[in-house]
Amino acid sequence: MAKGSGRDVDLSSFSRRNRKQNWKLIVGNIALSVVLVISSLALGGMTLLNSRFFDHGESEIPGLEDIKKGDNENVTYFLVAGLDLSENLTDIIMVVCFDHLRGTANILQIPRDTFVGSDVPTGKINAVYGHARKGEVKINALIRKINSAFGLPVDHYVTIDIPGFRELVDALGGVEVNMPKKLTVEDSVHKKNIVIGPGKVTLNGIQAEGFVRHRKSYVKGDMGRVEAQRLFYAGFIKKLMGMSLSQMTKVAAACYDNIGTDMTNGQILSYAQLAQKMDLEDIRIEAMPGHSDYAIPEGLHQRLSYYSMHKQQYVDLINRYFLPYEKYELLPSDLDIVELFEPNEWTDIDEGGSIDTIGEDDE
Repeated sequence: MAKGSGRDVDLSSFSRRNRKQNWKLIVGNIALSVVLVISSLALGGMTLLNSRFFDHGESEIPGLEDIKKGDNENVTYFLVAGLDLSENLTDIIMVVCFDHLRGTANILQIPRDTFVGSDVPTGKINAVYGHARKGEVKINALIRKINSAFGLPVDHYVTIDIPGFRELVDALGGVEVNMPKKLTVEDSVHKKNIVIGPGKVTLNGIQAEGFVRHRKSYVKGDMGRVEAQRLFYAGFIKKLMGMSLSQMTKVAAACYDNIGTDMTNGQILSYAQLAQKMDLEDIRIEAMPGHSDYAIPEGLHQRLSYYSMHKQQYVDLINRYFLPYEKYELLPSDLDIVELFEPNEWTDIDEGGSIDTIGEDDE
């Protein structure tokens, strides 16, 4: 992997003027699956790869020397970011740690309201992408913040904007989700409310959109939504991994216009061959420990809702699942981030786990 390389994502060719729905929460619901979709494309046939299926980025530019990449050949770190309609906010952010040697993938969900410092106008992680330094690629700004605030390297990125999310879910034949309770969610197409759940429900595209965007029924707000989205991730990946390569390639074709990446065709193929060996129990999803509250952080002037990382719990999680071969342990003092709030009763969200066990006890 060549250091000092990277490409921003140019989505200017995509017409959005008539898209009135807010997709900022939808784009991340296939975040982990992007790696698997890329794998399916590579394994499904070189024809798609030879046509540079995911080449939607800018040419490589200089100025990325301060990005920290992984230094162990057995691990690759992917940053997955979902762009909102403004193309300045990344309201879905995940880091995927792909362990080649052990054949595992661990995914860290980073809440969009996470406080990362007053050098960002709102102080939130989702605004970093749109406030790059002059002449800097936007994705580079986000990678730098992931490096410094979260202590994680980034080898590759995938950016997603998914106005066709409903079509993608429908192309899969629906996604089964084990819902812990009944929810009344919005059907944005027909402008009405629909009831889904409880129990195991196969969501079509419209229902899936309503489910992943829903928030108001959760006591913990955004964190309740994060937990619900984890159920969707699990169902999506289970469905995808249960399909044949030709089926997966067809599904991937439904979203290729909405994916940008810096990976070359050869890299995609290499990761695909490794990912193909994984089982469901080898993929884990974890949320960043912390909790939400209102605050006016030092250096800022507006009272907003922030998600604050709890450093000790965070480094314990990262050392266990995301730095498998490091000779040192990440310490709270290594993180260039302020812990706004003390732990309270809302600090711990539902524990993460492997894809094959998520939702099993929520009947």
